Amino acid sequence: MKKIFLLAASCAIACSSYSQTIVADWDFNAGNANDVSGNGNNGTLFGGVTTAAGQLGVPNTAMQFDGSTGYISVTSDTSLDLTSWTLMANVKFNGFYSGSCQENRIIDRATASDGSLDHYCLAVGDNFYDNSCSIFTPTHEVLHGGVAGTIPIGLTSTNYVTTGTWYCLTATYAGDTLKTYINGVLEDALYVANAYSYPSSADLYLGRHINAGFPYWFNGVMDRVTLWDSALSVTQINTECGRDNIAPCLINDIQFCSSLSTPFAYMFTALTTPTTGYISWDFGDATSPVIALATQSVSHTYALGGNYNICATKLDTNQLKCGTAKCFTMCLDRNSGAKPSAPRRIGTINSIKNESLIEPYPNPANSVINVPVTAVSAKATVTIIDANGKLLLTKSVDNRQKNGIIQCPISQLFPGNYLIQIKDDQGTRVKPFTKL
Repeated sequence: MKKIFLLAASCAIACSSYSQTIVADWDFNAGNANDVSGNGNNGTLFGGVTTAAGQLGVPNTAMQFDGSTGYISVTSDTSLDLTSWTLMANVKFNGFYSGSCQENRIIDRATASDGSLDHYCLAVGDNFYDNSCSIFTPTHEVLHGGVAGTIPIGLTSTNYVTTGTWYCLTATYAGDTLKTYINGVLEDALYVANAYSYPSSADLYLGRHINAGFPYWFNGVMDRVTLWDSALSVTQINTECGRDNIAPCLINDIQFCSSLSTPFAYMFTALTTPTTGYISWDFGDATSPVIALATQSVSHTYALGGNYNICATKLDTNQLKCGTAKCFTMCLDRNSGAKPSAPRRIGTINSIKNESLIEPYPNPANSVINVPVTAVSAKATVTIIDANGKLLLTKSVDNRQKNGIIQCPISQLFPGNYLIQIKDDQGTRVKPFTKL
């Protein structure tokens, strides 16, 4: 029996088993505003937006907006043309906008600059308390949403949003009914006739109003912002709000032992905290992942020797990803079984430390898969390989690409499982992905 100690690589991956579809999901865990839903609605940071600790206190898992220049812009796309929707944001206010009309926009999209056409928004403001654009009442900030054909609709509430507190704020619109929720609790509902007239060419903004003359800056921290294409139920909203308040599931280490048979058969065990839930095992050889109970050992047979990147991902009791993935590279040699590529004491191996920083996305992918390259050496190559080991595409990292990502076109590939090989002076890492 060989025991391997690994670094935990934190991740948060958006999952939905609902009939409603996630249109965009910005979790900010990679230090950017990329859409982790796989729909490509990536955001660009402007002005005073910096990484920050999220509501669980984990550094660099949220975005802080300075309340005067900072915002995120998402380029217009037809997937954002929503006539029914759910807008959800986990936020903490550091202060409230005191300019004219005292709005604080979290999400905003509209065709017209006054927000009257094809409009939806999630915001807080005090106008619906004092009914004045010239009176600033920061102690009475009310959650509200906006619907096409209207100015933003305020829903009266006695539950005011304050600074220094994390909130899960939600607005839904479907069947001509607008509803708002604070921490999963229904605040109010209002009839508003549907007046959407898409298509729209408008960009979407996080942290400000579409009209730069009335910016309504957001001042605070966003941990996660999500859009759905219809209204979630109150049960679903509570589930989604609660998901981001759960401490990460942990995999403390992974044990494996070899039967030294031909072909190679290996037994893997993940020691987890808590012991409930499931583990999704990816064995790194382009086979389908295997889901097993968190306390259950799994066996996998490798047909060929070589280097394989094995990953274990913790799932909750509903088999949704809930926090952490742990990966390591193992060399399988026909004569002597498994050879770890390096000692695996906690905190010593850079290649393991950087695993979460080179994770390709979206996965599964359809036309393009992105490979982050900020954590690799300048002289690096990215290669796509099929299940038979055939080289399909190779790209080199240059200084320009090293500041962001390498985009690999895969539309020409047949649907199935493939491998991305990332090779630099730290070694070779292999990442599996699925082509839809």
